[in-house]
Amino acid sequence: MKNNLVFTFLVFSMIVLFSISCGHSADPAIMDTIVLNDGAKWVVDAPMMEEIKAMEDAVNSFKSQDVKDFEALAELLGGHIGSLTANCTMKGQGHDELHKWLVPFIGMVKNLSRKTDESELVAEFAQIESSFATLNEYFQ
Repeated sequence: MKNNLVFTFLVFSMIVLFSISCGHSADPAIMDTIVLNDGAKWVVDAPMMEEIKAMEDAVNSFKSQDVKDFEALAELLGGHIGSLTANCTMKGQGHDELHKWLVPFIGMVKNLSRKTDESELVAEFAQIESSFATLNEYFQ
């Protein structure tokens, strides 16, 4: 329980830091649909994409349904989110479009860290998996 509270605090802090450092609201309800860059994918800066791909790899290799393993995954993803947001170097519309993916993703990871019911964990995890399909549709 203590780890969940610490993780929740860290994720919330990252969201606030992210929104302040990048000048955007962290409220996913105001996010618009992601758009392509004149029909092409947006290019994400290499150091940022390394963090995103590390998260995707962790999700793709995750095979457990144990609550503790979901907690560990949420902590791992939270660490990558922290690194990603602390090293935000993108500017312009590509940056704004990435926010449209990242802010809801942060919320999903936060939700994953709060769930204890196996079926809820599996459902939240499925949303996280699906979010990477969206990411790969719009970003490279």
